[in-house]
Amino acid sequence: MWLQEVVGKPGGRKKGGTRQVKKKYSTATQRRLAALKKNTWSTLGTKNMAKLVAVPEGENEMEWISMNVIDMFNEVELLFEFCEEAEDVPHFKPGKGFPPGVVYKWKNANGKAKPVSGPDYCRLAISLIDVVIGNEEVFPESDTTTFPPNFIESYVKDIMVKLFRVYAIILCVYKDALKQMEVDQNLHTSFKHFVYFAIRFNLLPSDAEIAPLKKQVEEYRAAFKKEIAAAAAEKVLNV
Repeated sequence: MWLQEVVGKPGGRKKGGTRQVKKKYSTATQRRLAALKKNTWSTLGTKNMAKLVAVPEGENEMEWISMNVIDMFNEVELLFEFCEEAEDVPHFKPGKGFPPGVVYKWKNANGKAKPVSGPDYCRLAISLIDVVIGNEEVFPESDTTTFPPNFIESYVKDIMVKLFRVYAIILCVYKDALKQMEVDQNLHTSFKHFVYFAIRFNLLPSDAEIAPLKKQVEEYRAAFKKEIAAAAAEKVLNV
């Protein structure tokens, strides 16, 4: 959502044309929720993010989660496209290009973990998530089709872990490059939205997973609690 504003900035265009978000909302409900979310963001801005990630009154929680997962994937995919265009970023060998003290491996079709570079991990994760989101048995393409019973545990939580890892690689490896491209503020807003959403719906990866960005995550966690408390106090005063 916020990244659309920088598509026209330096580094914001791909050879041959303008970037476009690839994954669209599959159901009428998701499209309606996306429009509602966009309107709410434009009205309240990013200073009220704890309110913005909550399910709108009267709406379906699963549809809201599904729509936001698609949104976050689109943002991460677009951010990594900027990373791919960045200059002066070294070539990383397998096992390199990760946050300090962390190495992510990728399981192949046989379930065997193989070493990859940080950028390659991002490409593989984005490609896999794209396939999962495009699977109508997991992300229904009709408002009359129900989500699978293991939607959150087996799919959403795994997607959130992979998205977090991509954010970690981008923030630790490409942060300076994105700053030069004037996309750094969009990166931080996107990651803040991810963390707030994960906290709100108990989707934050394990402590071991968040370790590379623990300080930033904890800052957002504290800010989230303050915003929730402020919103509750405001509601009491308005009664």
